[in-house]
Amino acid sequence: MVGCLPGAAGVIPVVEALLGKGAALGSVLAFMMSVIAFSLPEMVILRKVLKPKLIAVFVGVDATVEKITDMMQIASYGVFGTPSVIVDGDVKCTGKVPKKDDIKKWLGK
Repeated sequence: MVGCLPGAAGVIPVVEALLGKGAALGSVLAFMMSVIAFSLPEMVILRKVLKPKLIAVFVGVDATVEKITDMMQIASYGVFGTPSVIVDGDVKCTGKVPKKDDIKKWLGK
């Protein structure tokens, strides 16, 4: 339902409500970026919180990011610690936040 909202103007009330309920700012920004369309107004808004290089990655990378919370599905990867990063079914990191250079290497950048 939220994906049908028209651009950034439609998502702002949802973002405000999420922040009002105590959602983490990073999670709310990720939500906002995932539901808005690629257009100049949205990129101007994102420019207020993201560096130009990150915006370029956001609009130029075809990727799916999935947060898995089901313990059986997590265990199916042989992962028993969090946070973990899995790229194309291959466990890249578990039990720590990966370094920027490691992420670039995993994504072939």
